[in-house]
This record gives sequence, C-alpha cells and structure tokens, in this order.
Amino acid sequence: MLLAIEPDNISALLEKNTLRRTYYGMGAYDDDIHNNQDSPDCYFNKGLALTVLEYYAQAYDCFDQAIDLYKLSDGKSKKMLCLAYLFRGQWFAALKDFDEALIDYDQALEIDPYSLNAYLRKVELYTAKDDEEGAAETFRTATKMGFQEDQLVQLFKTAVNFFQSRKLWNDTLIEFYDTLLEYNPKDYITHYEKGSALFNMERFYGALDSLEESLRIAPSEEATAKKGLTLKALENFHEAIQWLEKVKKPEIDIIEACVDCYIVLGFQSYLF
Repeated sequence: MLLAIEPDNISALLEKNTLRRTYYGMGAYDDDIHNNQDSPDCYFNKGLALTVLEYYAQAYDCFDQAIDLYKLSDGKSKKMLCLAYLFRGQWFAALKDFDEALIDYDQALEIDPYSLNAYLRKVELYTAKDDEEGAAETFRTATKMGFQEDQLVQLFKTAVNFFQSRKLWNDTLIEFYDTLLEYNPKDYITHYEKGSALFNMERFYGALDSLEESLRIAPSEEATAKKGLTLKALENFHEAIQWLEKVKKPEIDIIEACVDCYIVLGFQSYLF
C-alpha cells in the first residue's frame, strides 16, 4: 500500500506525489483502492495525483470519499482530514464556487486552527472574489494564532503578492508592508515596494520617505528611478532630473520624465 504523506507544506506534498506518480503510475493508486477500500489514505493519494495531473473533477471524487472515511477514523487522522478539505476547497475555488470553497477552508481551520495553508487558501479565495476586507481580516486573525515569525512573514508576503498582482493599491496593502517591516526594518525591497505602492496611490511624500529609506539601506536602479519620478510628481523638477539622470539604463517612462522636466524648466537646449 502507498502510505499517505504528511509534510506541512502543500507544494512539497504535491512535489512528492508527482515523483511517486512518475514511479508507480496511476494504476498503483487504483490497485491500492481496490485492495484497501476502507482506507482514506488511498483515496487521498489518488486525489493528490489527479490534482497534479489537473484532473480536478476526478480528484474531487477522491477527496470527497477520503473526507467521509477520515471522519470515521475517530480523530486519528485530523491532519489528513484538514488537507483533504483544503484540496476539495481548491476544486470548488477553481470552479469559482467560492461559497463552497470557503466552507471547506473553514472546516479545515475548525479541525486545525493553526493550519497556515488554510489561511493562505482563504486569502487566495477572498482575493479572487475581490474581497479585500475578507483577505485582510483573515491575515489579522492569523497574526493572533501564535505562528512563528518566519511563518507570519510568509503569510504577509503572500498577501502582498496577491494585492500587487491585482494592482490593489490601498491602505490594507500598506498595512501589510508595515507589518513586514516590523519583522525586518532593513528589508530594502519591502521599503521600495511600499514606496511604489504609495506612489501609485498618489501619496507622494510617503512614497519619497520609503524610497529614500530603501536607497539608504541598499541603492538600486529601481528605487533611484522611482525617487526621480516621485520628485517630478511633487514638481521638484531640478532634483527630479538629478535622480532620473542617475539611472544607467532608463526605460521609456524615465526618458519621457526627463524631457518633461527639461521643458518645464526651460532647458530645451539640453535636448538637442
């Protein structure tokens, strides 16, 4: 029988199952179920393999069966039951049945209130629904659960990535950046990203503070360029030119910003 695997990280779980599938082939899972029809692990393993193959409908059936059987195990397989709910919830989420997905994620958290992956999946779901407050509240709840610092950093970086990818420039995102900077005040990348977010929110003075802190810790082309653009937005054209001209490989927006500054200052002769 192929034993269920229980690493805490879902991506690692999928990777290990990929290797197992490559070695045994899908027939091994069917044989396992045929020989051990009352074993929830067998259904879970096959569901995981089908998830790797992106056969989500068949995977759902396996996780559904695994959940029913894990419930009969008198609490001996709580961790696996939690994972089965998470994977079934992902199936609902893939179909945009967000309400059912949320029910499964909440079931997972009821079983294991310290499941970092359950919080991550809920944030993923709320973000897909464009429910910013739901995502933010999930993170606030997670911060009260006593996770280790590296886990919380992972959690908040995930939140930042979700908000960035959807260009949700708002106070919730700034809150996440501030939380990350509490853990690592010298993270120049986070200072830069916070400055960029504030720039997109047209909060230019705050952006300038964050960008200058990033440059103080570790000078970079990106922060240099963004500081120049921020100074231009603040109509400090002289200083803007000084920073924009420091960019060694300027993109078109930097070149255009320089031209704009020259024109405003009456330096047309510098253009020819």
